[in-house]
Amino acid sequence: MKSYRLSELTQAEVNNLKARPRINFSSIFNLVNPIVDDVHCRGDAAVKDYTAKFDKVELDKTVEIVGELPHPQVFAPL
Repeated sequence: MKSYRLSELTQAEVNNLKARPRINFSSIFNLVNPIVDDVHCRGDAAVKDYTAKFDKVELDKTVEIVGELPHPQVFAPL
């Protein structure tokens, strides 16, 4: 990571460092909108499918009851 000393920078350099990169949101929406539409139409089944696809997790149930989950080992051996 590159580091800078504020006292050694010009105002233009400071402004350049503070500027956020430009993001093309239309390309992101083109990828996300079909997923949102699918979840809107198919509900939990779509969420399960996308969880498997993106998170590589197969859900047995969509809703987990916290009291039914196994208790984690807080101080498990390292």
